[in-house]
Amino acid sequence: MNKRTVFFLIMGIILLVTLAGAFLQSSDDLFQKALRLERNEGKLMEAIELYKQVVDKAKDKNLAAQAQLRIGFCYEKMGLSEAEKAFQAVIDKFPGQTDAVKTAREKLSRIQEARTTVEKTSREFTIKKIWTGPETDGLGKISPDGRFFAYTDWITGDLAVLEIAAGKKRRLTNKGSWMKSSEFALFLAWSPDGKQIAYNWWDEPSYVDMRVIDAAGSKLPRTVHNMKNPELGAGIVIGWTPDGKSVVAAFSELGGLRGRLSLVSMENGSERTIKEMNVTDLLTNQVISAGISPDGRWIAYSYPVKGKNDFNRDIYLISMDGKQENSLIEHPACDLVIGWLPDGKTMLFLSDREGTDDIWAISVKDGKPDGLPVLIETGIGTITPQGFDQNGSFYYITSGPKGNVYTAEWNPKTGEILEKPERPIKHIGQSTYSPSYSPDGKYLAYVSVRGGNPMSKEQHVICIRSLDTGDEGEFKTEYKSWGRFRWSPDGHFILGVTRDGEDQNWHSLLCMIDTRSGEVKSVFRCELDLQKQWVNSPDFSLDGKSVYYVHTDGIKKIRRLLIRNLKSGVEKEVYRPTYRNNDKFRCALSPDGKQFVLQSYRRDDNLMVIHILPASGGEVRELYRNEYSLSFSLALTWSQDGRYILFSNVVPDQEKKIVPAFHLLRIPVEGGDPQILDLKTVRMENLSFHPDGKTMAFFSFGATMKMPNLWKMENYLPESLKNKS
Repeated sequence: MNKRTVFFLIMGIILLVTLAGAFLQSSDDLFQKALRLERNEGKLMEAIELYKQVVDKAKDKNLAAQAQLRIGFCYEKMGLSEAEKAFQAVIDKFPGQTDAVKTAREKLSRIQEARTTVEKTSREFTIKKIWTGPETDGLGKISPDGRFFAYTDWITGDLAVLEIAAGKKRRLTNKGSWMKSSEFALFLAWSPDGKQIAYNWWDEPSYVDMRVIDAAGSKLPRTVHNMKNPELGAGIVIGWTPDGKSVVAAFSELGGLRGRLSLVSMENGSERTIKEMNVTDLLTNQVISAGISPDGRWIAYSYPVKGKNDFNRDIYLISMDGKQENSLIEHPACDLVIGWLPDGKTMLFLSDREGTDDIWAISVKDGKPDGLPVLIETGIGTITPQGFDQNGSFYYITSGPKGNVYTAEWNPKTGEILEKPERPIKHIGQSTYSPSYSPDGKYLAYVSVRGGNPMSKEQHVICIRSLDTGDEGEFKTEYKSWGRFRWSPDGHFILGVTRDGEDQNWHSLLCMIDTRSGEVKSVFRCELDLQKQWVNSPDFSLDGKSVYYVHTDGIKKIRRLLIRNLKSGVEKEVYRPTYRNNDKFRCALSPDGKQFVLQSYRRDDNLMVIHILPASGGEVRELYRNEYSLSFSLALTWSQDGRYILFSNVVPDQEKKIVPAFHLLRIPVEGGDPQILDLKTVRMENLSFHPDGKTMAFFSFGATMKMPNLWKMENYLPESLKNKS
């Protein structure tokens, strides 16, 4: 090969490389130009043409996928149906570009939702929150006029009514505290005229009555059907017939293996069987999935498909006389009855057939489906139906928070979080709280919340878990809502704060629990109720012969840190912090028993202040102060080596949120700036360190927390179903 040929060959290669670079650069330039046309000038059609060129020419798959995505955005802004095709093209043509595909899928989901919403907007479709509070546990019911919400008040177990607009609550029954009686109301239904409430009354595990009471509370309850039969477990109220003369109920024999749907006369309690069935299968998350048609002809219920698991549930209709039964919804999904609209021609149901929990509607005619199901609302999440008012507005409750004990691992030297709390500890029951490691590191004590909502009265069971074997000892007590646990140095006792008394007359109580027998011994009880006097921050002295605690008297406006000799009962004041109205105060004893860390939240000057105090009393030393936020820390403890104080504080960007996230901080006992640790959760309290100093346990709601709310959905039917109705 001569020099001339080599020269032209090299020049050709250079030219090709240059042209390729120019081509790639031009694709990027086209994309940027299209982006300017779209965002700055609003020339969407011109931008689309340039994006299309990028899709066709670009060698960079990511750039091409982004261009295809922008085409969809442009069509969406113009309200054109081509947007859906453009987003689908991202998924089909660029499956490897995960970020773009994810965005496209989200957009397609929203387009589908918007398609349903288009019909609703002309009729002012609305979803609005109408109440938030402990009443919204998912087991209540809205009154026919939508003004009242009936529920079980789990403070005592009484049946209660909330007047929504005024926020006023009143109890219809008055059984007294849990200590006086273990009875409670559960499962209820309003009469069609809204003047009465039928409900179940549990007085023994096998004794469940059906009762009716005047909704105004002017009359005593009347027992309609007495279930004091050892062979029967429960007769659960489902709903009234439209004539107000009978109630449909699900009767279960003890053990729940056999049962029946029955019609019960509200006049004399006589019963007529509609269908024999395993009524426990009507329960989904302990909520009855059944409803009576407004004309009184049909009962809709959700039931597991025979031969398949409980996650595949279909919906059936059975006539009130039990002679006719039809399948209404058949689908390999979990379909649950929400209820009938007042006109009786349409029924709502919840289904996960699209991969999310969605509300669907189906038209019903003569006990059979009249057309295909219609999507009403996507991504509604976990809800508990609370009924319909006479105008057809649908009421439901979103799921509430479930706090639990979490654990994490850290490096106490550097503060690095080695293992973050991904999930709560394994447990039985609704939730867990108040974790505390034993002095020898062999056990973890905590409280497990069992029952109460919704099948039995709530129990707070003290659990002591062996960290070697996983075996647990359980102690059931009459008390509930235990505060911070602290072990005695010999591991034979646990110190904790609880409460006794009735309702608003609870008294704060300091107790010792024997870890061998479960016996609970009162150490100190406040003379006045919890609103006026209370104790907190319990700790054992280093020798185990005395206990420390903080006693606050809101009437006398005095707060004292006390030490009490367990043998003699003699008290001595260690420290008296300044009392301020509506402030918060807590403390924790150091591992060597020589110092206290004090934490106060001063609302009058908007400060959180941390001090160090000798255990024998004396002068305090300020360690740290910071601006007070609306949410205060409930985590305060010492590192196991006694070198650091650990506390939680609101993450700065979360300060204005109703349920803010907290991060964990540590500060040297000798002073200095706090170090923010890489541990962030919604609420954090009762922080306890394992004696190895590396493992911590605490109560939290996890990464996020969702408060229960009562919602009202109005004007949700699309025109296709509205015309039938």
